[in-house]
Amino acid sequence: MSTTLSGEILIDGLQVIPRATDETVQAEQLALITGCPWALSTLKDTVESVELPDQLTIAVKGLDAESMYSAMEQSAEQSPFELMESAGCGGRDRFDRSDLASMSYRLSDTGNEIMFTSSTTTREHSTFTTNARISNSTPFTEMGLSPQAARQSRLEAATMTLAGVGHVNRTQSFCTDEMDVSKDAFIANHLQAWQASW
Repeated sequence: MSTTLSGEILIDGLQVIPRATDETVQAEQLALITGCPWALSTLKDTVESVELPDQLTIAVKGLDAESMYSAMEQSAEQSPFELMESAGCGGRDRFDRSDLASMSYRLSDTGNEIMFTSSTTTREHSTFTTNARISNSTPFTEMGLSPQAARQSRLEAATMTLAGVGHVNRTQSFCTDEMDVSKDAFIANHLQAWQASW
């Protein structure tokens, strides 16, 4: 594990063994990105103060998808997703390049890499965004987004970013007004009450 001057924690050669399986899932690198050294040095205090950091991104590089699917298959002979890929969709047995483009997937010129972005906002609470780039030795245009393709694919890069959209500040402002206390006093009281509930 190492840190960088740009406020990152890097973990190289990460290995995870999921519960109920003996398969090892490996990734070349896992990075926790805070945006700057000050944010990294104060991250613990920020979390303990029940606040969201201005930036917090988790990036994964070189994740082997085949080992993940092998782990899933230990408990089931056939994944239910194998029956759902393009069944009942206009007689398709797979999705071609045009279909994938219509679904807003971005393919490389050779079709061996696919990129996608997803973003979810929870009722003005927070926004969770994922960007991923996946590669395969066989073009996705030949095999579609099937479980078979996923087993042979490699997650080249991924970033996951959580951003607050004001919920924490609104709740803190409301409670400090309700209790007529300072922000620091409310945070201390809130943390104590939260710990007591557990």
